[in-house]
Amino acid sequence: MLNTLKSEWTKLHTTRSFWWTTFIFLFFAWGWAILNARLTQPAETPEDAAMGMGVITPDGAVSFLLFLGLPVLMIQAIMIVTTEYRFGTQTITYMATPRRWSVALVKLLMYAVIAAALTFIAVAGAYLLTELFAHDEVAAQFQPWDDEMGQKQLWKYPLAAALIVLFSQGLGLLLRSTAGSVAIGLILFLGLDSFVSMIPKIGGKLVNYMPFSAFQSWLIDEAPVDVPWKESWGFGLVFLAWALLVWILGVIVLQKRDA
Repeated sequence: MLNTLKSEWTKLHTTRSFWWTTFIFLFFAWGWAILNARLTQPAETPEDAAMGMGVITPDGAVSFLLFLGLPVLMIQAIMIVTTEYRFGTQTITYMATPRRWSVALVKLLMYAVIAAALTFIAVAGAYLLTELFAHDEVAAQFQPWDDEMGQKQLWKYPLAAALIVLFSQGLGLLLRSTAGSVAIGLILFLGLDSFVSMIPKIGGKLVNYMPFSAFQSWLIDEAPVDVPWKESWGFGLVFLAWALLVWILGVIVLQKRDA
């Protein structure tokens, strides 16, 4: 498996798309942090301060990670699986490693670690850049390192990135198409499964069990309603169950079909 890891890492870091997506990911995360810091003006009156104006919250500093950063990681995670099928090199890979499931496992572990590390760097960098570029009065109130939410985001977003990789690579294994996997993944991520809530009578409850509705509810610490759990981590378990199901199905299909 160590040789497989070396092989997959070589294929990854010698591919331009890996470096481009990494740059785009950090550009979105840090660019938003700088822009948000510069545009947030100090509160001019006590009334403005009471309304929350002139304040940057830890979740506000990294909000673009949820809407633009994680989708970029999703695309890269899918491409790690599907690019081989695009260029027809998967046959060579599976001839060299007949235990196909081990290749899928190595791809998952490798990029999950990379995605989690990148996301931690993105969150910590967003905090530092916000402190650096914010107006003095705003920066003085921005204390993410001591704030409970700020501390939580330092591990929660990296964990979310690893879970996104798990789901995305399972999708790639099932479809073997970059375009198809990315399209379905992004459509789901952007909220298609939330339309389940429109189903009469049961929609409001059923939406809590849809993958990306649950994922976003967990990430933003949404209070649970109409579910058996009392804390937001229950939503995270729902997404984990979906991600594991998709990945395991992908590995089963990988084992069964022609390379």
